[in-house]
Amino acid sequence: MFATIVQKWNAFKADWKEYQRLRRVAARAWRKLDRVRGKITVFCGRDGVAKEKRCIKTKFVEVPHFNPMDDFGNGRMPAIVASNSYCPYFRGKESDAEVVECGQTDCPCHATNCEYANAAKEYEAAAARRRSFWGDKSKTK
Repeated sequence: MFATIVQKWNAFKADWKEYQRLRRVAARAWRKLDRVRGKITVFCGRDGVAKEKRCIKTKFVEVPHFNPMDDFGNGRMPAIVASNSYCPYFRGKESDAEVVECGQTDCPCHATNCEYANAAKEYEAAAARRRSFWGDKSKTK
């Protein structure tokens, strides 16, 4: 009986180590995706004009409060929301899982966009392996 408990414990420890490794791989892939997304993103000024051409333009917009009696002298900051606009050729606006390489080869951001698409695929594969790990383990036992 004790040998069975030890055997199950050792199997669980091995599974836990493998799961931790998968988590690290997924986290590393996410950081890479985030870094590459920064390369294809440009921040706009208040006028909405970007200094350079990129796949994603982000503009920060103040959202007005609905309380007309509220003034900003009481220490409350207005809500600020990021608004993204995309290049017309950028595919995968809804989620990173749907990103595919851009077909505009003459665009200066084409190589970076392809790198972003590959990083997105790499992250989705790592995240899928991590998510399915315990489900696969329960099916084999």
